Amino acid sequence: AKARSVVLVGSLSSASLIDYLGYMAQLAFTNWRTLLRNHETSAMALRDLGPRDVMIVLSFTPYATTAIETAAKANAAGVPVIAVTDRYSAPVVAHASRIFVIPTDSPHFFASAVPLIVFFESLLSMVVRRSGKKVRERIAAIERENHHSGAYWKE
Repeated sequence: AKARSVVLVGSLSSASLIDYLGYMAQLAFTNWRTLLRNHETSAMALRDLGPRDVMIVLSFTPYATTAIETAAKANAAGVPVIAVTDRYSAPVVAHASRIFVIPTDSPHFFASAVPLIVFFESLLSMVVRRSGKKVRERIAAIERENHHSGAYWKE
């Protein structure tokens, strides 16, 4: 089934990764957007969402309270929540109708973003492929305009 809108939530260390997913998705789709940006509150973000929408929440350790609370409010409002997290025991799991567990263990002092980027790129590639020719034509048109307008550096 097609969602009326797909909204993306990530906070603190998850914010840049959810922004990356949002940037890629908006090249292909007009109904995807990233929430809780530019001083938007959860009340503002969730106001018009309902069962015909879908929320994707990225939440990995250390878990950001804002992402978990936003998922809980969305779930209570009947919005299907897809959690992308690092553990089945993550707090966001309690509010999700679907769960993707992506290990982020790393010798680094913080979680690794690499598996999350691979997951998001794979997910979006599948969604674009299943969405048909019109979506691929939209991406191609945006790319042409970016080249034509000078948004991309000319060699």
